[in-house]
Amino acid sequence: MTIMPCNEMDIGRMGGRIAVHGSGIADTADHEGKETDWEQRVEAYECFVPNELAFVAVLVELPSDGCMACWIREVRRVLRSEQECEPGMLVCTVGKDLAFILPVAQGQPTEAERESALLSELYRLQEKLKDRLDTFGLRLYAGKAVSRPESLQGSWAQAKHARQVAKVCGLTAEVVAYDKLGVYSLLYLIPSGEEREQFIRRYWMPLQLADRKGSGRLAETLEMFFRCNGNVKLTSERLLAHYNTIVYRLERVQAILGVSLDDPEDRLQLQLALKLGRIAPASASM
Repeated sequence: MTIMPCNEMDIGRMGGRIAVHGSGIADTADHEGKETDWEQRVEAYECFVPNELAFVAVLVELPSDGCMACWIREVRRVLRSEQECEPGMLVCTVGKDLAFILPVAQGQPTEAERESALLSELYRLQEKLKDRLDTFGLRLYAGKAVSRPESLQGSWAQAKHARQVAKVCGLTAEVVAYDKLGVYSLLYLIPSGEEREQFIRRYWMPLQLADRKGSGRLAETLEMFFRCNGNVKLTSERLLAHYNTIVYRLERVQAILGVSLDDPEDRLQLQLALKLGRIAPASASM
C-alpha cells in the first residue's frame, strides 16, 4: 500500500492549521479539546477529497521520558526535514495526543490484503521515525481505514481503543492495529469475577508456582510452543534450549495441570489462560 500525496486544498484543511508536508507541518491548536470533531473540521474547511483514497487515524505514543511538548516538536521537525518523508501525511495534536492522518490508496482486492499492507506500512513508518528520533518507546496505534474524511472520528476512536486494550492486555508490539487485536478485544471485555479467577487458578497459577520453585520456565515454554504452532524443534531453537529440555518442560506442564497437549480443547483452555494471566497480573500473582 502506497501512501498517496494529497492536494492541500483536499486534505490540509481538515486539521485547521495542519499543512501538507512540503508546506510545513503545524499542529491544530485552534481545535485542541475537540478531539473527535473530525466531521466539523472537514465541513469548516470545505474539504473535498478524492473518492479513491481512504484514511487511517493513527495515535502516536511518544517516549514517556522528557517533555511531551518537546517530543511533539521533535517529531514535527523530523517530518519537515525529511523531504522524502510520507508525502500527504497530516500531523496534528488532539488534546494531549499526537495523531497522524494517513491517506492511503485502496489497490488491494481483499480486505485482508489491505489490512496486511497497511500494517506493513505502519511498521515502516514506525521504524523510520524511531531511527530519525534515535529513541525507543515510540508506538503507533491505528484505527481502521475509512473511505471518507468525516468518518475519521470512528477511526480515531478505534486507535484509542487499540491503545487501551494493548495497555490492559500487556501487548508489547510497537504497532497495534485495531483490526489485529483479535481475541484480546474479547478478553478485554471480560469483567473481574469469581469465574475468571477460578479459570486463572486452574490453568495459570500452577505454572507460576512451579516456575518459582525452579521447575524451569514452564509458562514461557508453553507460550512459545503455541507461538510455534506446536513445533517442539522450533520452540527449542527460539528459546535456545535443547530439544529434550523442551520435551521435558512440556511433559511437566501436562503433569502439573492434568491436561494433554494433543487435545484441542485442552490447548484452547491453556492458550486462553496464558492470555488472561497476562491481562490480570495482580490476580495471577497471588
